[in-house]
Amino acid sequence: MADFKAVILGHTFVSSTQKPYVTQLTELAAQNRVTLEWAEVREGPEQTTIWYCYPIVNGQAWASYNQAGSSKKEAKEKSAAETVRMLRRSNGGK
Repeated sequence: MADFKAVILGHTFVSSTQKPYVTQLTELAAQNRVTLEWAEVREGPEQTTIWYCYPIVNGQAWASYNQAGSSKKEAKEKSAAETVRMLRRSNGGK
């Protein structure tokens, strides 16, 4: 099982307009035998629901990458993008 943060840092991501970050992270996890799940929390009434999502990697919550959206799909994509962005930033922007 690979250190997924190192795998992410070593990977070249394409633009999210070409392929969503969620898809890219899911494929990367599968290629490296990493279990990637998503915590999904719904808040508010149905008409104004806000979803919060963050990755769970090999059973460990990466809650610092929690993001909100008006749908699960939007919240997951924002969280995936934030995961990539913040890991790169913490590694000197590489």
